[in-house]
Amino acid sequence: MSGEAYAELMRRKKSGLRLISLLAPARSSSTALERALSGSPDIQLQVNDPFAIYDDAAREEKTYQYILDRLDGHDGKVTALVKNVADYIPPGAAWLRWRDLCEGHIFLIRNPLLTLHSLFKMMVRHGDAGELDSFAHDSGYTDGAALQQALAEGDDFSRQGALYRMLFTRDQKIHRDRVMQIPVLLHISEEIAKDAGYTSLDTLATSVGDKNWAATKERLQNADASLAGFDTVLARIFACRITGWEALYQHFTATPDAIVMDSTMFRSEPEPAMKSLSDSLGIRYADSMRAWQDAGKAFTTDYDGDVPYYDRVVKSQRVDPPTEKPVPLDAFPPQFQHHLAGKGGCLDIYLRMMAEIDPAFAASFALTGELQTTDPVFAAVFSTVFGQEPVASADPAFADVADIIKQLS
Repeated sequence: MSGEAYAELMRRKKSGLRLISLLAPARSSSTALERALSGSPDIQLQVNDPFAIYDDAAREEKTYQYILDRLDGHDGKVTALVKNVADYIPPGAAWLRWRDLCEGHIFLIRNPLLTLHSLFKMMVRHGDAGELDSFAHDSGYTDGAALQQALAEGDDFSRQGALYRMLFTRDQKIHRDRVMQIPVLLHISEEIAKDAGYTSLDTLATSVGDKNWAATKERLQNADASLAGFDTVLARIFACRITGWEALYQHFTATPDAIVMDSTMFRSEPEPAMKSLSDSLGIRYADSMRAWQDAGKAFTTDYDGDVPYYDRVVKSQRVDPPTEKPVPLDAFPPQFQHHLAGKGGCLDIYLRMMAEIDPAFAASFALTGELQTTDPVFAAVFSTVFGQEPVASADPAFADVADIIKQLS
């Protein structure tokens, strides 16, 4: 439930405070977009990932207080850009409170094979080699350090499903608290229930002793509702929720007038992308939004010490073009392949949200042969959604993904 900090932010909104929300899946260039947008002369403050700072049941109110603290010294009519990663905010009431507090919502998307590839490498690279020992022996490596090096430097994660299920659920205690568990259960899709081994939501309901899913949802509204029997489905939800895609779509569908931007499009053509976003948000465009060494503003990641996830964007001076190449679908463990490519999965969500990008910006975007060679998955999605004919030959390594995109569309 919201408290005094939320009420104070809402009061300030009525007095001229304007919060702009930027929401994204993990590893989607969201911090780069945050830094670019903060170059507008109409944005006085940026706040980076405040919902990720605290990890307990009171996180929501603590986050609002943190934003209030960051606003100290910024009196009167202030516009602040607040970037968050999608999975840290529960769906339902918590999201609706945040939605109503903000006056503009940007949802950033990126080819999911790239976001998961980066997430898989980042999570293992910055982990503890010792905790990988048991997985190493089962995979033919001498110890956890050898496995860690192989995964950090290589691109084949296909045999490490158990390892990544552990890594993806290890750090965030909030995922083991009812304040997150009940909202995600109340907003679970049929596809996720099936991915957890149930034939339908009603089958899931009967497995926990309820007549049907409607009865389960009614029961879960009770503050003292038992969560016995939900272990399997909760394990599935939180093994994948860290990728951000399911959470992003839950929040997107609850947000009228949301603005969607694609990372590859933004980084390929930063000036028209920033102008499109500026027009949609009602803020002024400036060249410092694409070459931020001239912005004249301090950029903070809002964390103490070194955070390796932000190394690239903190050290860069401008929007960098997209040069990252995706890996094939079969490079991921089978469970995550389904999360990526199944109905209701990441690619399905990517297709649906790509269709919501500003049509004028999309019509002006140049799908070059070089870009198609670098990222054939983005090219296939863009071509499918906007009807632009490809100018480069399809990469046979991604023929299965191209077929999946056709089926999903």
